[in-house]
Amino acid sequence: MAKKDAEKRELAENAARGQIYRDSMDAIRKAEERGWAYRKKEDPMTSDTTYTAFRHSDESVITGGHWEDKSGTTATTTTETVQNRQRYSNKTVVGRMLNGPKSKTTTNTTVTSSNGREWVSSKGYMTILLTRNANEPTKAIIYCTSGEYNVNFSRVRFRFDKNKPVTFDITPYSYDSNETNGFIIDDTSKFISLLKEASTLLLEDNGGKQKIIFTFQVGGLTWEQ
Repeated sequence: MAKKDAEKRELAENAARGQIYRDSMDAIRKAEERGWAYRKKEDPMTSDTTYTAFRHSDESVITGGHWEDKSGTTATTTTETVQNRQRYSNKTVVGRMLNGPKSKTTTNTTVTSSNGREWVSSKGYMTILLTRNANEPTKAIIYCTSGEYNVNFSRVRFRFDKNKPVTFDITPYSYDSNETNGFIIDDTSKFISLLKEASTLLLEDNGGKQKIIFTFQVGGLTWEQ
């Protein structure tokens, strides 16, 4: 019985993570300003309300991709003019009628189709996600919207405005149980407190072959822990 309850909780948690991810993607697509986007969602069965805030990076990121079948069609048209042989004199109306037109035009069209596979890159943004509800403590999550992000590190360094860099311990995060696409910041309270006071946040990403700096415009955050 306990095992079944644990499995149900895990399924519910995965479903909630998936919904958070989809909501954040909608917020990014619909956002017309560069500020924070906020969402409030109530569970129809429990009336529990989940509050979230989103902010994506200025820079886009490409984190892999996939093969996609492509098909193409090419049409080639050629026009040929053929002169008719004039058997009768064109000086008379009857002769011109018997000869018919001086020339005729023939049009040929060739259509070719081709099928092949093409590599399509996955493009997204690094995103700050703040989330809380009645049953769980507030979480500060950073993840990649393209769905692929290699978290092979345990600490991350940030810089708030022009202050000295601050290092946070992190825990890998996944909205899908089969794929890690971000990380949870362990000291959430400190991170959010610094966010509220800052205008710009720099994230130092050391997960790849080279160091990358991501920039977030974080001014104006309204969030009660």
